[in-house]
Amino acid sequence: MRTTPMKHSHCIQPSRHHRTARFGACMLMLLMATASAAEPLLVFDGEITVTGSGPSFPVREGLPRNWTSPVDYTTGILYIEWDILEAPEDAAEMLLQIGWRLPAQNQRHLVRYKYMRQIGPHYTAPHLVTGASYTTAHRLQNDRCFWPLKPKDYSQGISGLTSMVRNRSWQVAAPSQSVRIHLTMTVVPQGVEYQAPGRYNGISAHDLPDLPQVGAALQNKQPGQALALAEAAKELHAADSSAGQQAQKAVTALREWALLRKDRAEQRFVTDPVQGAEEMIELSQQLSETSLADIMDQRVESLRNDPSLRAELPAHRIWLEMKGHAEALQASTTTRDFSAPEVQQRYQHQLRPLATAYRTLQQRHANSVSLKKAHSLLMDLGILSE
Repeated sequence: MRTTPMKHSHCIQPSRHHRTARFGACMLMLLMATASAAEPLLVFDGEITVTGSGPSFPVREGLPRNWTSPVDYTTGILYIEWDILEAPEDAAEMLLQIGWRLPAQNQRHLVRYKYMRQIGPHYTAPHLVTGASYTTAHRLQNDRCFWPLKPKDYSQGISGLTSMVRNRSWQVAAPSQSVRIHLTMTVVPQGVEYQAPGRYNGISAHDLPDLPQVGAALQNKQPGQALALAEAAKELHAADSSAGQQAQKAVTALREWALLRKDRAEQRFVTDPVQGAEEMIELSQQLSETSLADIMDQRVESLRNDPSLRAELPAHRIWLEMKGHAEALQASTTTRDFSAPEVQQRYQHQLRPLATAYRTLQQRHANSVSLKKAHSLLMDLGILSE
């Protein structure tokens, strides 16, 4: 009797269901591997000198040739850390637009600051003021966040960094003297958390290997605590020791940073009393355990009694109310541009409190800083034009 030989199990053809399941599992593993490989992309980390209309400079070596695959950076956010080390007085009214060249389009694209509020309300345009530190954020996928306003092709990566200096009227400008800036540019893919580097007046944890507590405070963006720890370390270690020299370096850099921030807050107070006072109070709290504590407390008390602050506070309260309405509006809808009449009609109930607060500012506080802020807010939403 003939018998049919039994096929080995490894020759048995899997069912369609099993093939589909195996394919799905492989795809899931591939997606998980790609997601785990997605890390922040450091584009530039170094000091630049701005002279004339703005420099061009090379990107960091080893950047991906294609920013769309295997990791899609084009759906992420570009974070720029600005540390203004030195700038002349006339540069305080200027901005530096940073951007890059896309070889796929043979064209440069520069960041715009107008739409950063879509990412976070705390982002502000980086004016070139000595001692100032900023973080700006720019969504790559939003064509309005980069100039020119057209789709960008990142399939060949970027070929270099470029920049342009502009004044408050958005005209090309040039400072009277060179400006020194430390820039850190990082592209963070979608779904990845951004960890900002802690650098103050050019010093970071990398410069303080023998002072890990000071370095940790800098990484945690606690410059006041870092200064207090550095001052204590300076007293503890011999001046000619490695730790003592690093402590002296940290104290010098951080005290200079703090005093420059104090000067910046005082300058801000002249043009925006509320914002300037808030910056001074925040700085005073940061420095409460340092040798600068008494100086800061005296300056805060002086600003609190300043007539210009008292005059601005009523308008500032209306502005805060208006800002709250705008945030509630943006939280309740995915719409970010309310310029179209049909969009304004659709959200007229939510827009009415904004209009009421704006009219109140116009009628009662026509010369206030808060009215200017309210006007900018409505422009960002597309409700008012230039």
